[in-house]
Amino acid sequence: MMTGVEKIANLECIMVRSGKKATRCVVLLHGYGASFEDLAPLSEVLSVPSDVDWIFPNGPIEIALGWMMSGRAWFHIDMAALNEAMMRGTHRNFSDLVPEGFLEASDMAKNLIDEVSEHYSSVIVGGFSQGAMVSCDAVFRAKKPVAGLCLLSGNLVAKSRLSTVISPEKCPKVFQSHGESDPVLSFASATDLKDLLVEQGVKVEFHPFKGQHEIPQDVCDSLGRFITHRFKDSVS
Repeated sequence: MMTGVEKIANLECIMVRSGKKATRCVVLLHGYGASFEDLAPLSEVLSVPSDVDWIFPNGPIEIALGWMMSGRAWFHIDMAALNEAMMRGTHRNFSDLVPEGFLEASDMAKNLIDEVSEHYSSVIVGGFSQGAMVSCDAVFRAKKPVAGLCLLSGNLVAKSRLSTVISPEKCPKVFQSHGESDPVLSFASATDLKDLLVEQGVKVEFHPFKGQHEIPQDVCDSLGRFITHRFKDSVS
């Protein structure tokens, strides 16, 4: 594989090329406070066909994490309210919220998907946590259908907006995973998202696991199979 940083649709991206003339690509968005380097190792960990390219975009917002440390984000989060909820052992409910910067982030992700879809015949999109929220909104507004959507530890956000654009024609199948003890994003809200997608006719492969805000090995194994099958089905 050949790895480098490229700008795609005005977003800095880690591009992992298979070294072959790939017609298939996976796009994964990182979570709050991470960067495009966070999910890049999945290109080596997941068991998928060898002729797949990978794109890991960097969130547009730089955030301070502490002394001389920073990360990236897709949209702003009220960290004080989130930390307070976690201290109480509860969760913030994002389903009725349109967080500051969320619409702009979704537009950026949509533009990225549109551009990538011009160069690849089959594209799978997804993300972790905040990246899952943004990618879920963006894929249903993209110009071309995607082969699949991967939602790793995400939550339902901007429900009134999302419910109007969900279409199985835009995304025939979704992979969704969530830790049953996730202290950051509610497992209940994750199941609410699943239910909303199913109600709108989208097939969801749901993978709950006994863990927290993470991507455990068994999820990686299942995700690799999902990606492989979705690429196979998209050309059959």
